[in-house]
Order: sequence, then structure tokens, then C-alpha cells
Amino acid sequence: DDACKRVLTVKAHEDRCTGADFHPTACAAMLGATEGTVDGGPSEAVAMGTACADGVAHLWSVGGKHLRSLKGHADRLARMAFHP
Repeated sequence: DDACKRVLTVKAHEDRCTGADFHPTACAAMLGATEGTVDGGPSEAVAMGTACADGVAHLWSVGGKHLRSLKGHADRLARMAFHP
């Protein structure tokens, strides 16, 4: 079967999701965590981020575990991107 298959669904936004970015080498060290993790071991490394019209961004592990919410934006988030 050549059809695409859903392998993961993540839900956290109260409003519409306005952007998502997946980067397998993204590191939470820039956010104050150590060893590229958020409060856990290597399996909890940040691998994906999502942005929302409600002004909240979320960080996710490769397995879809919600790691952190980034609140405080004054307006809606238009997109999500990791920057090296």
C-alpha cells in the first residue's frame, strides 16, 4: 500500500495551529535545559515545535510527548521554525 499513514497525532492548542517545524537535531539547551533535553533523559529531546493563533508555542519529543509550553507572546504566532 503506497498511501500515507498517520503515525502520530499531537494535540495541545486551544486555537488553530498556525505552524509546525520538525528538526531531529533541535536542542533545548538554548532554552535553559541541559544535554538537549527538557527535564528528562535523551528520549525527551526537543524534536518538534508547533505555533498557535492563541500566542502559545509548544515543544514536543520525537515520540509526541509534550515537553514545554512557551507563553507570553503578545499576539498570535504565524509560524514555527528552529534556527541553528
